[in-house]
Parts: sequence; C-alpha cells; structure tokens
Amino acid sequence: MKTSWLKGSAVFLFRAILSLALPVGAQTTFIAYTIPQGTAGNQAIPDLSVGNDFQVVSPVTISQLGVFDSGGNGIQDGGVLTVQLYERSGDSEGTLLETMTFDAASPGAQIGGSLFKPLPKPVTLLPGNYTIVAYGFDTNNPEGNAGRPPYDTAPPLWTMNDGGGLIQFEGISRYGKNGVGSYPGHLDRGPANRYAAGNFMFSAATLPNP
Repeated sequence: MKTSWLKGSAVFLFRAILSLALPVGAQTTFIAYTIPQGTAGNQAIPDLSVGNDFQVVSPVTISQLGVFDSGGNGIQDGGVLTVQLYERSGDSEGTLLETMTFDAASPGAQIGGSLFKPLPKPVTLLPGNYTIVAYGFDTNNPEGNAGRPPYDTAPPLWTMNDGGGLIQFEGISRYGKNGVGSYPGHLDRGPANRYAAGNFMFSAATLPNP
C-alpha cells in the first residue's frame, strides 16, 4: 500500500479515526514525568508558558493529561493551570492537539507530584515530534524549573519514563514570551525534563490493519 495518503491533512483524519477505535485499558499505562509528591515549585510567571519536547518512536495513545502540583496541596487560591499537547514542526511552530484545565473545583486525581484528568477521547500519536506545554503558574502554584535554585546544582527530582522505548525525550525544553495559549517557540537549555509543569499518561497503541 502506498503511504503518501498519510501526508498533509490526511494525517489528522487518521489520528481522529484511531482515537475512536483504539482501546486503552488493554495496554500498560506509563506516566511521562515521575515527580515525587511534595516537590516544591520554584518559579511563578503566570503569563509564561513552558514545555518539554519529546519524540514518539512507536505509536502511543495519550489517555490523560497532567499538571505539576507544587507541594502536593492541590491548586490554591483560585489558580487555573492549563496543559496543552502540541505536534511540533521545526523549532518554533506547533499544532495544538489537546487542551486541559485544572483548578480547585476540578483538580483531577493526584498521583505523586502531579494532578491528572482523563481526556474525553484518548488521542493516538503517530511517530513524530511533540511538546507538552503548561501555563498559569503563580506564586501560590509555581512550576518547577531545573535551571533555577535549588534544582540547578543536581539532576532534577523529577525523572522521565519512556515506556520501554515508546517515546524519547529531547534534550531541549522551551518557553513562550508572547503570552499564553500559543506554542512556546523560544528554545531553552536542557535537561530534557527541565520543567515540572505539563505531564501525560501514555500506552502503546495497536494500529488497525489498513
């Protein structure tokens, strides 16, 4: 079978079909960034979006999005944290795939140092480049930045799980200075897990026969 039909807009249609067709429960679920409960954030810039890049090696299904919970005490004082999943194009552009918001009224479930909420419909990612982004972090709900004290003198407390090679974590993270809600196109320094911010749950996807 020719593969040229997967190019361009047909890729998005293919993903939409997969998101409806593929069960998630039959596969082992992994959490991309393992954050110890109680980990404290160290940066509060509400109008700054931050993101970590990753690459999908083998098709995966994203079932839940998560956000960093500084101190493990939930979302405080009216804060609203937003997580976005983008497909990355080059170094400065991305296509928005999913968005999830977290607040005190709807915080999701706490697992370690993150809060998680299931997507209305799981989304399957084909091999390619992606970014998990989050914003809204304020003084009562700060993010974690491995480039700032006290996390700049040792590897970050939060670690990465590639699901046995299903995904790979890129060596560069990113931020956006031009407001929130759009792709953060400014490259930052490493490590690949520089930010404790956005998070996600994923599992291996079994593609249907053509």
